[in-house]
Amino acid sequence: MMASGFIRLMLISMFVEYYLRSAHAEPPKTEETLEGESIRVNIIPPKNWLFTAPIVKISTNAYGVFGREIYISDVDVMLTNYIRKDGGDFPVQHSTASEAPYEVIIQADTLYLDERISWQGLKKLKILARRLISNKQELHLMAPSVCERIEINPEKRPGQPRYFCKWSFSPAMPGKTARSGKNGIPSCVIEIYVGRIEGDITILNQASDGIHGEPGKNGASGADGATQTKHPPCPLEGTPRCRVQGLPGDKGQNGGDGQKAGRSGTGGTGKKMTLIAGRVSGIVKMIRTAGNGGDGAKMGLGGAGGKEGIGGCSALCIGGLGFAFFDYYVPRGRGCGPKITSIDCTHRGPVGESGHWGRNGEDIHGPPQKGADGTLEKSDVRIGNIKSWFSGENEFLKLIYRRGEYSFLKNQTDEALDVFSFLMKVTEEGSSMHTKLIDLN
Repeated sequence: MMASGFIRLMLISMFVEYYLRSAHAEPPKTEETLEGESIRVNIIPPKNWLFTAPIVKISTNAYGVFGREIYISDVDVMLTNYIRKDGGDFPVQHSTASEAPYEVIIQADTLYLDERISWQGLKKLKILARRLISNKQELHLMAPSVCERIEINPEKRPGQPRYFCKWSFSPAMPGKTARSGKNGIPSCVIEIYVGRIEGDITILNQASDGIHGEPGKNGASGADGATQTKHPPCPLEGTPRCRVQGLPGDKGQNGGDGQKAGRSGTGGTGKKMTLIAGRVSGIVKMIRTAGNGGDGAKMGLGGAGGKEGIGGCSALCIGGLGFAFFDYYVPRGRGCGPKITSIDCTHRGPVGESGHWGRNGEDIHGPPQKGADGTLEKSDVRIGNIKSWFSGENEFLKLIYRRGEYSFLKNQTDEALDVFSFLMKVTEEGSSMHTKLIDLN
């Protein structure tokens, strides 16, 4: 018996340990590295206001930057100001949407990652460039945090947040089941197609966590048993007067069962990342993280049973020999009857039974369940041919061509040759630009 008890205790402890580990497991995460030639020291030149590209609105919640030399720090400032001017917020702090709202497309001959960028709220980021130069910078993209409900800030002064996130559930209607927690928001879809990457870059792409469901409501308390108001019957026996014990009090109602908690939200999906470069001089590190599932919501507790009811009053009964001068007490069901002459509430029957406690939600539905962690989509990260990704980008290719002409006029021969060589690789044979490039030779 002792051995079987020890084995049972070991099995229980192993189950508890497994449950705790699984409840706090890390969400899916992947790290990919694109490493090319030996690192070349790159000096990012000072900004030239002549080449500062404007930001334009392409469509609802979609913005584009198109220019010869683009600094990511400028894009950050312009994007933030433009979105706020448009009545929104960037970065987005909280959202109840199924995905982040904004898309950004950057098309540059040369894109400089000149400072660490942290953007929250991008659904998609697409970069097309001939060169991408970084001085060991980090691009951190985060999905918006999820909250149960958002309230608009009535104060619209500059610097004040437009929204407040309320984490508590608003009261549910009586009788309604507990509501599920919202799922986490997917990470940003990243597409980067570039002729050459120079320097070290770290790209972090992070989905947001799901949130817990609504806690189960506690069971209602049972109503207290009522005081007994009926009188006990007098027995039909011809005996002297007697007192008959009062009837028992009513039983208290049982307490209600604890409610099942709402399902906790699933962690956001780590969306696909595509990075294809013709050449890499340095190291590009890409880390994608799916969202955690929401913590398990608390199950409701069983309600208390109702209190026992008070017993009824005793009755004074008299039999056929009603001239007796003494009383005697008999239990209910035996004695002297048949007529009640008076009621004695100083002597009462036994109290009723207490109601039973309701069952706890965990006893019915099991322990709180953590929401499932998000998953990771497959990525495409490689050094390869980028020609197909520039197909149809005629205006963009013309911009790059003008960069080559500009470099040639300034006697920057190496730069001009690099530009024209890139264009030869990405333009279609027989196209007007491809023909023009051949004529240059």
